[in-house]
Amino acid sequence: RTYVIHRLQPLGADLRGLAAQLLKEPNESRRQALLLALALFPAVDIEAVQAQVAPHLLDMYRRRKNHLRSINRQSIQNQLQQAERQFAQSDTATREALKRNGLIPDRDVQILYVQTVPAILSAIIGGKTAAGTLSAPNTLKAKEAGLNLLVDIGKLNIPALQVAYGTTEKYLKNNPNTVYAFLKAIAEGVVLARKEPAVAKKAISKYVKIDDAPTVDGTFEAFAPYWAMNLAVRPEAIRGQFDYLDEKEFPNAKNADPKEFFDNSFVNALEKTGFFQKIGFK
Repeated sequence: RTYVIHRLQPLGADLRGLAAQLLKEPNESRRQALLLALALFPAVDIEAVQAQVAPHLLDMYRRRKNHLRSINRQSIQNQLQQAERQFAQSDTATREALKRNGLIPDRDVQILYVQTVPAILSAIIGGKTAAGTLSAPNTLKAKEAGLNLLVDIGKLNIPALQVAYGTTEKYLKNNPNTVYAFLKAIAEGVVLARKEPAVAKKAISKYVKIDDAPTVDGTFEAFAPYWAMNLAVRPEAIRGQFDYLDEKEFPNAKNADPKEFFDNSFVNALEKTGFFQKIGFK
């Protein structure tokens, strides 16, 4: 079993598949084996399933180690959340914004991590930190509190991925129609949101849980200019992510070809059919 465990990750085992099996596996010995297998994946990959894995790891240790029964679950969750935030897009954006203004992160500016964007705003207002990276609707609350905007990161055009959707090559091969339908839906959604702001604002109010009309309006106005009218992945965006990977954990990242990590063939095929032009997605 030990040999198999140590071969799973190098042979390309599916991380999410292992995590899913962990959730439904009743045998404790097998659950331990699955946890050991998951532990061999790079930390940056584990973040994708940490919410599934962490509780099981903690509970297993509690059952097997009496001296760990007093361990603080919230403390462990906080540590996991801080590790996740250090790889978050807001952290990358903050560091790039500092660099473009002649400041070196961690040398000229000390970066602190808190749990949420509202917590960042509270830290600024409370005088615990001098500045922070915010997104709407918290930018609106910051303005109401009398805070000054130092830099609009959106206008810096930093190449990166704000939101991305990923799947396996096997899924792409076996479900092309689903992939095409998904891409069409995304494009149609962006077009609808741009043409009918009222519809977009209603969705923002529902899913972000905001009832205040001015706040909903401000949130829409903050994000609308940056909704991409092209679904193709840009190589420079992938390269931007590579630059923030740990060199020790990913020694080949600097020399890797970004084009090996995405597939624009479905987007290109839809482009050739004239679908995007027909719906006004251009």
